[in-house]
Amino acid sequence: MLRAATEDDLPFLWEMLAAAVSADPPWTVDQAKETPPIARYLEDWARPGDAGLVGVDGDPPGRLVGAAWYRLFTEAEPGYGFVDANTPELTVACPPQERGRGIGRALLEGLLDRAHREGVRRLSLSVAPQNLVARWLYQDLGFVPVGHAASGASVTMVGRSRPISAHARPVVRAVDPGDLDPEVLARSTWGDVIASRGRLLRTADLAAFVAEVDGQVAGLATWKRDDDEVELVGLESWVVGRGVGTALMGAVRRAAADAGCDRVWLVTTNDNTRALAFYQRRGWELVAVHLGGVDRSRTLKPSIPWLGDDDIPIRHELELELRLVPSTA
Repeated sequence: MLRAATEDDLPFLWEMLAAAVSADPPWTVDQAKETPPIARYLEDWARPGDAGLVGVDGDPPGRLVGAAWYRLFTEAEPGYGFVDANTPELTVACPPQERGRGIGRALLEGLLDRAHREGVRRLSLSVAPQNLVARWLYQDLGFVPVGHAASGASVTMVGRSRPISAHARPVVRAVDPGDLDPEVLARSTWGDVIASRGRLLRTADLAAFVAEVDGQVAGLATWKRDDDEVELVGLESWVVGRGVGTALMGAVRRAAADAGCDRVWLVTTNDNTRALAFYQRRGWELVAVHLGGVDRSRTLKPSIPWLGDDDIPIRHELELELRLVPSTA
């Protein structure tokens, strides 16, 4: 359960602020209070613009299991994820023993909802580059990397506020190569064969994830591993506004990370502006433009249409990647 944070929760908020600091050994509350750039996240709590939530468990009743809050900063005294004086910066943390239960996601979703109701358009945050689990969570919730701190010790991300969805999240299941249900395959926009980068790939021969919403098939992701990278061959969502694409993309990303891969990559076409927006909002980078790539693929698969979204001629292949380890460049 989530409830609004009050001044009575301030001792717990200080504990969560210390827990949010990426350090080994973990910081104490006294350290947080005695370090001005950290302490400014909670000093004079409940000033105008402050808002927060705490997570409460029922076993035992009233046990606090996490907190998230935001506040405005100034250019003279910025936070680590400062963007501008009109964009609040958020902090979120759970006690170590409570992590991995989805509490952080619930707190973030609740805080984005509260910001939306209060007319706050967007929130910022800072995260350590090596904290991939947190970065992926933020990206799944719509936060986009916009820069690095001067020291390089943190990444600044910005996300739009939004109301909490009343719908259950999609359920994603893995499918081994050769086991894809023909009825699912029949719904694929690309059909039995996908042409990309001068190759033909049989959809049925690929590993896949299938998403379901309310017990009905809602989307498909196909992928293949080559050495230390995974190609996201196809991503389709047949139900709009339920987070299907994000759930499928996250499943492929986790599979790649579990396999020890360095990156996930994909190819889309120059007309697919919606896909470009979708991926870039989730941290993917455009790394190559293969001029005439679709023209070459069309020689292998003549059924590729000539006109795509918004009647844009389909001619070029755009390669995007998501790095799974922090860049050393």
